Amino acid sequence: MDLLKNIFFDNDGDLKIELIINILTSLGVFAIPALVIKLLRNTSKIYRRYRVFTKTTRKHIFNTLLFPWEEDRRKFGIDYKRFYIKKLNIKNMDNLSKNVSIKKGVNILFLGKPGSGKTTYLNHLYLSKSSPFNFIDFCLGYRYYYAKAEELIEINDNSQNTLSDLFKPNLKSRIFIFLDAIDEVKLEHTDILIKKLIALQKNNITIISTCRKEEHEVLLRINKSYSGIIDQVFEIGDWSNTQVSKYITKYNKYASSNDFITKVEEYRNDKSYSDFFKTPLDISLMIFIVDNSINLDVINNKYDLYEQFLKKWIIRDCTKNNMNYEKNNYINKILYSFSLCAFLLSKNDKVDYSDVFIQSTSTQEYCLNSLLKYKRSNENKYIIGFYHLNFKDFFLSYFFFNSMLKLSKDTIKALSVIYNHTSTKFLKNKFALSTDLELKQIENSLLIVMCKVCNISNDIIQVCGNTHNQSLPEPAINYFDTLSDDLKTVVRNEIYFFLARLPWAQNNRNSVFLQILQVAYQNEPDIRAKRTIAISATILGDETIELKYANEILRDLNSNLIDRSFTLVYYQDVSHSNPFTYTDNNISQWTNSRKSRINRLKATDDKSLRMRSFDLITILNFVKSRNGYTPTQDEYNTIKNCQIDCDIYSIEKIRLLSEVKNELLRYLQNP
Repeated sequence: MDLLKNIFFDNDGDLKIELIINILTSLGVFAIPALVIKLLRNTSKIYRRYRVFTKTTRKHIFNTLLFPWEEDRRKFGIDYKRFYIKKLNIKNMDNLSKNVSIKKGVNILFLGKPGSGKTTYLNHLYLSKSSPFNFIDFCLGYRYYYAKAEELIEINDNSQNTLSDLFKPNLKSRIFIFLDAIDEVKLEHTDILIKKLIALQKNNITIISTCRKEEHEVLLRINKSYSGIIDQVFEIGDWSNTQVSKYITKYNKYASSNDFITKVEEYRNDKSYSDFFKTPLDISLMIFIVDNSINLDVINNKYDLYEQFLKKWIIRDCTKNNMNYEKNNYINKILYSFSLCAFLLSKNDKVDYSDVFIQSTSTQEYCLNSLLKYKRSNENKYIIGFYHLNFKDFFLSYFFFNSMLKLSKDTIKALSVIYNHTSTKFLKNKFALSTDLELKQIENSLLIVMCKVCNISNDIIQVCGNTHNQSLPEPAINYFDTLSDDLKTVVRNEIYFFLARLPWAQNNRNSVFLQILQVAYQNEPDIRAKRTIAISATILGDETIELKYANEILRDLNSNLIDRSFTLVYYQDVSHSNPFTYTDNNISQWTNSRKSRINRLKATDDKSLRMRSFDLITILNFVKSRNGYTPTQDEYNTIKNCQIDCDIYSIEKIRLLSEVKNELLRYLQNP
């Protein structure tokens, strides 16, 4: 027995399968059973690796089925996801079919606005297809993998994870990879990602992916190979009233508040809250506030929605854990730490966790931390992003507002950020909620920084701005001096922008600010920053700078190009780009830019009327540069009927608007 044991078992006590197979094969009659054993043995090794990956992935997805703030609603989560998936508003971009069918060789892309449910639906498809215990499917060659697009970027020849198996040559199995968030890959990595996707397809792998709609347009523009890796495109639309009603009814089963339905319907019946009931993300924030409120709260705007939601989340979790959230200004400290994190992420790929969350705000790990995405390296914990980009934009606006209330180095930091349309919209919402004292503090901060950075004499600033001889602290000056020339231009640009967006600027202080902006326009060396000065001056009622710049973008090709380029980046038709360096190539979509201008042409408030020249000229320049754009009937009617002879216009401005409008209508014709 000892002899047989030494022959057929190795030193670890494991059976020598390879030796047994060779012996059986040499006996002839056992050759076929031996080959079957060998095949099963080899398949089993691969299967075990695949099974571990699938179990781990599915477990992670199951743990993230709910929004982080709904984790104590596990039972509701099951009901909600079943309902949500069945009722999701999906349409095929190429035809009227709404059916989504996962087939080998048919590469599918799901588009949608932020918070519309792209990841949720991709998770559903993966979970419905994959099973770690389906050995028969595995033997038939079916494999289902799931990954974030960022993970593919990191795979190389030395990678040892299961995803690297997908790049082994000549795979013949029916392999599918469910790839989430290709829009979150950094712009400089998009070429790498697309090359990897092409390599996967050459390896007989089918790709089912998700992307924000505007980012999809960017990828189409910057990489000619991108469109070739997509066969079907589906778009996830806004929720209907019926969907919202059913969602609220289901949530009510698990709501903490006894009058939950009554309170939430009060919000729904108020038209000013209609934007909060279009996507699952915003709906969830709204009902969380309702469910965790004793009385019906007033939610003034989108900034208020996010701020109230975050504060109620902190209070709820502190209450559950018997923690005094009123002690030491705890809530504001947490919000500031997250806003600092958003600022640092706007400058870096990752942020060391210990650099942001000081001991006083990180002792309770449960508090808001699930809003962040982490990565560990060499035993260090890094923050690589937010759970959702809307939270990053909110916290950026929070950082700006609080950094402007007290002059410090943070004031310069806040002004060195290139804010996109979403974050500036959050900020303008916050200004609308602010006290006169807070707005005065922000005004003074902008003017005091202006003394240092905009080449305007202190006498002009102090007389016009009434800053009481305050000066920028030495640490703030030193920090500004370390910035690159590009970032110094960003600081100046943000000052010009926000001075005109203070709520009282257009009523009480416009003459003061206009004197400053007129000097700034003469001294500003960067043409894009001059663009911001011209628009700000126009909002405040100055036609001198407005007509000078309007004629320039109408008649000068270079200024025309710069205006279009800045517009595309600011309104995120082209994202991940620097508006001070990006150049329009006459191809990229201008959907957000167009909607913004069309909506303003419909409006009759003072600001919208003053912006007529820029809006009409910018639309004309986009139409001419894209050679053959066809408007919708509504767009055409809006342009045709927009008012161009207001009492506040000079004769020169009316003449200019008439010229532009007539030329624009000739280009568009009646659709």
